[in-house]
Amino acid sequence: MSLPHPNPKNHRVLTQCGHGNILGARADRLQQRISSGAGDMGVDLFIEGVPYGQKKPRGDIEGPRRWTQAVERATKNLPKVKGPCHMTVMFVLPSDKYPTDHPYGPDLDNLMKRLLDALNDTVFSEVAGKDGSVVQLVVSKREAVQGEPTGATVTIADIGYRT
Repeated sequence: MSLPHPNPKNHRVLTQCGHGNILGARADRLQQRISSGAGDMGVDLFIEGVPYGQKKPRGDIEGPRRWTQAVERATKNLPKVKGPCHMTVMFVLPSDKYPTDHPYGPDLDNLMKRLLDALNDTVFSEVAGKDGSVVQLVVSKREAVQGEPTGATVTIADIGYRT
């Protein structure tokens, strides 16, 4: 499964909201690089496992460690990010991550924090600022359907542009 390319009109929305003076030509150049697929590094994979957020988990105390290790194992031999990049992530979560008192599942920011920290030791290990090199991020989560593996689809693409 591959995630769709980030919306090529995202910066247009910011411009229409009155941020055009802040973004200006720089945002236009950045968006052109993203839309054209410029750059020479790309990662597109599914990391199988049960995603955990950065905060204390419910139940399985070893789960976060196992998830971090799964991310590191799956990404340790992948190409390294060398500059600014964009990233898309789709978390596929087991149904027990959607308890009745938390029906929308774990917080996306916490899921991303653990994922990015693990990627800092692998694909982001050689770039200045590590995961700070992500200049565009699209993240979502959903519950796995019966029999579907859980984990995260991660796509990282170098945009070959210095901001």
